[in-house]
Amino acid sequence: MPENDLLIWNNNMISRRLLLAIIAMLLVLLNSYYYCSHAAHQIYLENAEAIEGMEGSAQISGEVSAIYPDGFLLEIKSGARRKTIEIESDVEVGKGDHAEVLGLILEGKMYPEKMVVKDRWSYLAIFILSALALPLVGYLFCRSWIFDFKIWRFRKIHA
Repeated sequence: MPENDLLIWNNNMISRRLLLAIIAMLLVLLNSYYYCSHAAHQIYLENAEAIEGMEGSAQISGEVSAIYPDGFLLEIKSGARRKTIEIESDVEVGKGDHAEVLGLILEGKMYPEKMVVKDRWSYLAIFILSALALPLVGYLFCRSWIFDFKIWRFRKIHA
């Protein structure tokens, strides 16, 4: 290897390491800023605050547990804690649907401004389709790759 090529390669490695160090430093700075000032930028209450009983503008999500003429009950979770909140709305929902609601919580009731409702079958469909696709993906993988027990890794099959 000529001396000039070695010098260029070393310079590229130094510049790559410097770039990597700068990116890592920026990520650390951004994450520490977010960690320190998260509460100041939080506009809406979330599930945890709604479970604690706070009132005000909130963005909550959960599962529809009961339906009645003027709205429905939404069961929200935060870790192991749960709470049921009454949602005053004329939007059609079904028991078991997943709802994300943006609105105002007052006296244990929520008055929504915006709402997204996904029926429970849309979530189940994702798992069903994934389970159906798994054998096909496994077949395609095994057709092109084989596990080599001598070196404990997969290697490509050369046909």
